[in-house]
Amino acid sequence: MSTIQDLVEHLEGLLEADTLWGSTKFDGRIYHMFAPQNTAQPLMIFQVNDSPVTQYLTTGGPRVEVEIDFDIYVKTERGTSAASGLGTLEDDLFGFADELDLSGATGWGNATMLVTVRGARTIDEDTIRSTMRTIVRGYP
Repeated sequence: MSTIQDLVEHLEGLLEADTLWGSTKFDGRIYHMFAPQNTAQPLMIFQVNDSPVTQYLTTGGPRVEVEIDFDIYVKTERGTSAASGLGTLEDDLFGFADELDLSGATGWGNATMLVTVRGARTIDEDTIRSTMRTIVRGYP
């Protein structure tokens, strides 16, 4: 039986395999749910936002929807503009995530990610966080 964990593991594999994310932008600092304390920035954390919702359709069997949030963290320093670098990371993440095909996840015949909220920013002391919310719709 396919699970949300199968989707998460597939997504994690895609993020790690993509040279844009894995080596260039985040230098491997992509984490599911939590980052180690004192991790260098920029970094990205992704996580399932809520419990999945299953809709039983008259055709095609059950459709599952799950929200996944991506949080990008960029350290700010006095006299520097981290916001411009953050904008580039946000644009790149949008290009990666919007309409991403996740059908390769174990047990999922058809699954697609769509961006629903792009670049909601918050500031916490010396860090800017940008959140991108996505929804994955799939047929397990």
